[in-house]
Amino acid sequence: LELTSKERPFMYFTAATIPVKAGQKVRVEMTMKGTGKAGAGILVYKDSGWTHLETSVKKMVLPEENVNYSEEFIFLNKEAGAVRLCLAMDKDSKVHFSEIKATVIDKQIK
Repeated sequence: LELTSKERPFMYFTAATIPVKAGQKVRVEMTMKGTGKAGAGILVYKDSGWTHLETSVKKMVLPEENVNYSEEFIFLNKEAGAVRLCLAMDKDSKVHFSEIKATVIDKQIK
């Protein structure tokens, strides 16, 4: 997937939701390269619908060669019921995303 943002920051998100519960983590992994700054994140929803609760995005300066990206996002909102994966980029960025994967992980309590 290749995205270009010229004048404004841009966020692309999936229509499909991933079911989650408060306290779980979502690990987002992908390969990306390009110019500018980009990354991934999650949009947290109350249920599988469109009642948005929170957004968490982590970006990095992009290298010209492929780099593996992996971030974990944890959310504690007790109303959380689903997330959508999002890809985000700053203005004046061009990104090639590939091998995109999201995994739900139960929180490890110690």
